[in-house]
Amino acid sequence: MALIRTDGLVLRTRDLGEADKVVVLFTKDKGKMEAAARGARRARSALLAATQPFTLGHYLIFTNRSLHNLSQGQLLRSFRRLREDLLLLAEASYITELTDIGWPLEEEDEDTFYALLAALDLLDCGAVPSALVLRWYELQLMRALGFLPELDYCLDCRQPLVAMGGAEFFDPQGGGGVCHRCAPHRTGCLRISRDLLPTMRSLLSTASDNLASFPAGGAVMGQLEELMASFIKERLEREPNSRVFLQALLNKEVK
Repeated sequence: MALIRTDGLVLRTRDLGEADKVVVLFTKDKGKMEAAARGARRARSALLAATQPFTLGHYLIFTNRSLHNLSQGQLLRSFRRLREDLLLLAEASYITELTDIGWPLEEEDEDTFYALLAALDLLDCGAVPSALVLRWYELQLMRALGFLPELDYCLDCRQPLVAMGGAEFFDPQGGGGVCHRCAPHRTGCLRISRDLLPTMRSLLSTASDNLASFPAGGAVMGQLEELMASFIKERLEREPNSRVFLQALLNKEVK
């Protein structure tokens, strides 16, 4: 049995027995971890505050071959606003569920930990449009998982897309841009604006601190949402349940 002290973000929890819960954390030092928090569902539990969804905390975890044991948790930040606003709740749930679905257990990636923390912070403070935050995080996560889409060369002829005036098509299954000459030979391509792939390249290289000044046009961001939804579904082989809920809320707001 080993002892780990680490900062972590709560991705989700599930009930265990009468008073316990399993906490799924994305930690700074060990990536995604699952640990049992004994008595954490009791009203007077010292672990209650530090085991809520979206919580940032400092945790003491005893590891073993089966389920780890979360013995201590110090609340660092609650992101309370994300739980009080229904739309923000849906957006934060989408980000955390996407991370949970895609990331394997106990594979460390400090950059992804900080990207996740930055995304939740941006949603919480409201200084950047939520849609931009979600698209930025999707791209950061897909790159970290090794699923970076091909943005520079046509998937088929391998000609530079910039030299051909930019990509007009994107193949979610193939995972990249396709030129106008090759697109007719592929099925399932999405027609896209020529500005879309350059926007994706720019987002990938933009730090979270600079997102507030990122030039995000409404039409391009709408296309990017559709493209990323299809691309993520192909790569992760499922669609997060929270995305369906989020889309229902957004459609209701539009009406």
